[in-house]
Amino acid sequence: MMQRSQGSTLSRQCANAPPPGHLLADEKWRGHEILSSLRGQVSVILDASLSPVDFYPSGGAAVLYLTEADLVDCEKCEQKFTRLQKMGLNGVVLAERTSLSATYFDQLQQQAVLNCSLNVVPVSCPDDAGRILATMVRKAASHSKVNPLEESTNDKVAWDDALLKGLCTVPGLGRVKAKSLLVKFRNYSALCKASKQDFTPLVGQKLASAVYNFLHA
Repeated sequence: MMQRSQGSTLSRQCANAPPPGHLLADEKWRGHEILSSLRGQVSVILDASLSPVDFYPSGGAAVLYLTEADLVDCEKCEQKFTRLQKMGLNGVVLAERTSLSATYFDQLQQQAVLNCSLNVVPVSCPDDAGRILATMVRKAASHSKVNPLEESTNDKVAWDDALLKGLCTVPGLGRVKAKSLLVKFRNYSALCKASKQDFTPLVGQKLASAVYNFLHA
């Protein structure tokens, strides 16, 4: 179900998360594939005053969605990162990392994580992004956490499937060892700040170098 928010402002939406089970989305995404993929999973509330934020899953996280075409305009993306950082919100960036956008993605990933302390999650298409948004809404509703990408109350890590999938692309790493890294470091920001020596006890020296090079390419 899709609703439209009446008379709302950005400042109000920052202070008040949408109701449990709902996703607040910028009006510009009306009719887009990313919202179509959410049909039947969560209720969407459309609002025309969310910029620079694209989505607010219930729970308080603020999500930017960068398409393959968006990644080409590095300067504009960096401006969005800076604005989100200044708003003091729990920022998550969903970015389409494809064969065409990989070079731009790697550059902006470092800008978002290292300079603006945002979580970056690679996605392959709008359907992937929709699944992640739906997961964030459901986790927020069940755990009442501010950021569903953070640790849950029972001390288990709610890592994102897309981040796990990204790590699994490191040759030889595998799903089990990728999970061990996420259990230890929890999110992309922490992984980027870690050294090869930090990775070595978990995956061995050779794979530690491969993971480090992958994160800092």
